[in-house]
Amino acid sequence: MSEAFFSDQWYRIAGLRPRLSTGLRIERHRYGGWPWYVLKDPVTGKSHRLSPNAFAMIDRFDGTVTVEEAWSDLARTLGPDTPSQGDVLQLIGQMHGADVIVADVPPDLAEMAERRGKQDRQLLKQNLMGPMSFRVPLYDPDRLLERTLPLVRWLIGPIGVTLWLVLMVVSLTLLAQDWDEVTGSITDRILSFENLALIALAYVPIKLLHEFGHGWVAKRYGAEVHETGVMFLVFMPVPYVDASAAAALASKWRRIFVSAAGIMVETTLAAIAFLIWRELEPGMERALLFNVMLIGGISTVLVNGNPLLRFDGYFVLADLLEVPNLAQRGNAWWAEHWQRRAYGAEEVVPKPATRFEAWVFALYAPAAFVYRVFISLTIAIFLISRLFGLGVAFAIW
Repeated sequence: MSEAFFSDQWYRIAGLRPRLSTGLRIERHRYGGWPWYVLKDPVTGKSHRLSPNAFAMIDRFDGTVTVEEAWSDLARTLGPDTPSQGDVLQLIGQMHGADVIVADVPPDLAEMAERRGKQDRQLLKQNLMGPMSFRVPLYDPDRLLERTLPLVRWLIGPIGVTLWLVLMVVSLTLLAQDWDEVTGSITDRILSFENLALIALAYVPIKLLHEFGHGWVAKRYGAEVHETGVMFLVFMPVPYVDASAAAALASKWRRIFVSAAGIMVETTLAAIAFLIWRELEPGMERALLFNVMLIGGISTVLVNGNPLLRFDGYFVLADLLEVPNLAQRGNAWWAEHWQRRAYGAEEVVPKPATRFEAWVFALYAPAAFVYRVFISLTIAIFLISRLFGLGVAFAIW
């Protein structure tokens, strides 16, 4: 529980008789020995992952019992582990907003408007503070992925992973031999006018294949993909595919494969580009291949594949550790312990976590914060040294 056990807003929902939406599919997963529940909405393709206590609450919603009755019944079962009224308010707000639960009498309109306003402000703040996360959805790619999947199906599995590993070992071994040539005067080469044009030419196709990699693997394992669009990544428009429905896959290795697919696609392109680059004489073709190496290699390692940023590497790490909602729960863990120790807020009771999860939260949250600051300052300083106006604008952002 992250706040006082009782809430003065409880009256808004206590008398409602909610029920789960029709057609929801419920999957039971295990993370670190603990059961978690994934609710998949076949209409929207969205998945929602719930802790055991949260699921125990909404599983009582059958349209006949009130929220008050369900919560009281849960309290008799869970005792001190019962979610607070504030936690239940937040849970119902989130699930109602996602159309996971419905009620004959809608929640208080003023409360809903207040919640929507708060969510809008949080989204605006996220977009302003995080130039890597602004998304504009465009169309449904499900049919296109279905038609093109046969072309790559043979690569999605042990054969594809083995070929990728062999390619990585060979290219990294040769890269060590050619390191000085690859990195020589790299900053001057990157920011020359001609090279910026080549980066723009290579960037979108590489990222498009990256996102289709996620989509193909998700489709291969039965997850639906119904959204694609453009994400603005450090001022650069980048295509994206929403493969979040893969969170409902029971196998953690399949979820990891979906998350890692984009990284594998980009590093494959970078490795092939490097092997060809080594054999060419200086010229336009070699310069273009160098940028494929740069985009598919360095940017993947520093940003997309780095688990300290909430991109593909983060989801791979969370599933490997079997710690769901790692970043959110890690930040909440620090906030709850800080409030208790720094401010003496004894009414703040940290949410349940295993000893292993507590260690992960203690290490991950500050490391992720420091890295976000580091990478942002590094980009700003680099831009200021080369493109002063753009660098200052990024630093202010």
